[in-house]
Amino acid sequence: MSTRTVPMNFLKISLDIFFYKRKRAEETEIEGIAADSI
Repeated sequence: MSTRTVPMNFLKISLDIFFYKRKRAEETEIEGIAADSI
């Protein structure tokens, strides 16, 4: 049981980090475009 729980938690954490980084990258990209247009 525990051997299945650990990989699932690890996978969820990895996905959370992935989506967080992608969200941050999109925000940074939008800020960069706004700065270029000024």
